Amino acid sequence: MVGAVDRWMFREVAFAATVVTVVMSAPVIMISLYTNLPGDALYSRLFFPAFSSITPMILFHTLPVLVTVGIVWSYGKFSADGTLVALHVAGRSVLSVRGAALTVAAVATVLGYLMSMMITPLTARHLHDVLYSIRHNLSPILLKARQFNELNRQGDVLYFERWLGHDKVANVFILRKADDGEERAYSAETGVFEERNGEHFVILLNGSVQVFPSDKTQVKAVNFEDLVLPVAKAASAARVYSTVDELGTPMFLRQRASALQDPVQARNWLREAMNRFGIPGFTLVHTLLGLELLAIGAPLIDRRRERVALICACIALIHFIAVLAVEQIGVSAIWTLAVFAVIGAELGIAVLFGLVRAGKIVRLA
Repeated sequence: MVGAVDRWMFREVAFAATVVTVVMSAPVIMISLYTNLPGDALYSRLFFPAFSSITPMILFHTLPVLVTVGIVWSYGKFSADGTLVALHVAGRSVLSVRGAALTVAAVATVLGYLMSMMITPLTARHLHDVLYSIRHNLSPILLKARQFNELNRQGDVLYFERWLGHDKVANVFILRKADDGEERAYSAETGVFEERNGEHFVILLNGSVQVFPSDKTQVKAVNFEDLVLPVAKAASAARVYSTVDELGTPMFLRQRASALQDPVQARNWLREAMNRFGIPGFTLVHTLLGLELLAIGAPLIDRRRERVALICACIALIHFIAVLAVEQIGVSAIWTLAVFAVIGAELGIAVLFGLVRAGKIVRLA
């Protein structure tokens, strides 16, 4: 039966795991957003699609180590305040005492698989769409005031003093260069951005245009009240390709045979498979190792917090090595063996320490 002490331990462990995950994952998510998006895009409507893609991807990679850190830290506290020794004296088994830790680890594992196999494939397209749009479409929200912004590959530049609204700017200057060397300088009090039929325009209001021939012999100037100026062709509304991380898990598994026929696709498929099916399972593996490291060679009441911190650091290092090995599968499939070696070594050490602690194996003095 689950008693009051078990429920209290579960709440303590779950709270610690949640706090560690939130506090440590948030900076990683923000760093990833800053890395993938231009600075101004973070304060635009592009932020939320990118955030919805990056958050589950980061979480299922970090949950195994962060939840384990919360568990180990909690059990270190239980050891320091005498909770563990009281439970053992009361006749509780090791498995019973670790029930809260294993329950939290199991819940985190299920959540990790939910994110890696369902949520991340569904949301990954949002980030790819955002990056595709930034690379191929003119996004007025990314234009910067009081700077010369390049509009297209032909070298056209736009300068404006300030924003007046979502798509309206003040004191606009545009310089365009033709293939024959002619230059045209447009200036206007106001500019309004529009997209029509897959092409981007800026509507200039109350301005003038100066035309500089290639020979610079005669300059023409014309005033206007409004002028519609095309600035860039938009890319297709949707991408015509998809990446392996966007595939739903059933479709991903069905593509195994075709992917393994090409070396590059095979490495990418294996890397994605290890991410989806391997990384979340590290939560239980890390937890088993962390608890055994915490118990082996320590007194029943252990108030050495530095020992707990060292164990957490070891778990973090092991997880970093495993994730790095998974990512390197995209370079060489041989790294798949490295991932299995890490898992096997970690489980082997946990089992060995468990046997030593149970007295099945005699430690050498």
